Amino acid sequence: MQVADFVNKILLGNCLDVMKEMPSDCIDSMVTDPPYGYNFMNNAWDIDVPSVAIWQEALRIMKPGAFGFVFSAPRQDVLAKMIVNLGEAGFVTGFSSIYWVYNTGFPKSLNIGKTIDRKLGRKREVVSREQITFGIGGASERLGGEKIVDLPASEEAKAMHGSYAGYNPKPAAEIIIVVMKPLSKKSYTEQAMKNGLGVTWLDNCKIPYEGIDDNKRVENRERSDSLGGRDNCQKSEKRDEDGRFPANLICSYNSLGKDSKYFDLDKWWEEKVKKLPEDMQKTFPALVVAKPSSSEKNEDLHNIDETKRTVRWKQSVEEDWANIEMSSKNIHPTVKPLKLCSYLIALGSERGKIVLDPFVGSGTTCLASKISSRKFVGIEMNEKYAKIAEERVKKPCFQFD
Repeated sequence: MQVADFVNKILLGNCLDVMKEMPSDCIDSMVTDPPYGYNFMNNAWDIDVPSVAIWQEALRIMKPGAFGFVFSAPRQDVLAKMIVNLGEAGFVTGFSSIYWVYNTGFPKSLNIGKTIDRKLGRKREVVSREQITFGIGGASERLGGEKIVDLPASEEAKAMHGSYAGYNPKPAAEIIIVVMKPLSKKSYTEQAMKNGLGVTWLDNCKIPYEGIDDNKRVENRERSDSLGGRDNCQKSEKRDEDGRFPANLICSYNSLGKDSKYFDLDKWWEEKVKKLPEDMQKTFPALVVAKPSSSEKNEDLHNIDETKRTVRWKQSVEEDWANIEMSSKNIHPTVKPLKLCSYLIALGSERGKIVLDPFVGSGTTCLASKISSRKFVGIEMNEKYAKIAEERVKKPCFQFD
């Protein structure tokens, strides 16, 4: 089969089997959010990271020098296994990963004090936080607010109050592993001259300045060395007028406060949208004004019925896990932001090139490819997710120049 048989389609099936049908050396870039390997929300498909065999097929159909951007959990065991599998498949892994920072994660740690009381059969007293003053280990603690909490019932639980199993902090970052199919030429320059690959388009991903004051010349600076003396190397530099050079950290502005301006994905996205005609900016990427939607991931899914499902969830480390009912059109639990996928696509490919996603989920990578004037190949084994992806990409939309 020819590559044209696969382009701009959501292909239903196991990605290993589908990729085996594709010709070699036909993909220009890969952006994918594969299973993380820790059974997220009890989803069986997330039980393990992709095998070496899957990555070998992805490598075969990618062109020499093509870059891949692979999302991964930051948990060390699954992250290490993901990188090892990519390396054993033949990918070059000797690059810096990209760290995507956000502030919407929820903690999942096991409260040891509660577990001890449960194990001892002790019932904990439930009270309002604003009523609580109690001491543990000689320290007095005043908890303010109106949230309902429960107090340690046993001496053993009191002794372990404030402790949690292992180390499971609130998630605030995910890793994007950067890999490349080995060059077929002796150098990056020769590879670029051969097929335009072996490169990342960093100028496409510069972070715009916040304002005029942000682009002023840097004043001469005196630097002190470790002995307290003056460094004679004083310099004046002019920042690049096109924006800040991309870093290995990307975030939304509110994630890091004022310092986020150096890594601000929102600002990069806003500048892209501003290049569209003014009457199109409010509805981008849709050509027409869509019905109000609760979130980006449900945009334009008018032909998809809402689905109710029960999931295990908790809002904070102080609460126990509970079964809650969720209702959504886009039922995929790990949808990535459109702007983030667009950023990675702009980093790894030129307009008109083909972007592969072997684990397309609800289709964000394909939609991002479409609005970024790229072609896409999306593969998904879950029929419900594939249907959602098809609905998201079939509607006409604006494209960046």
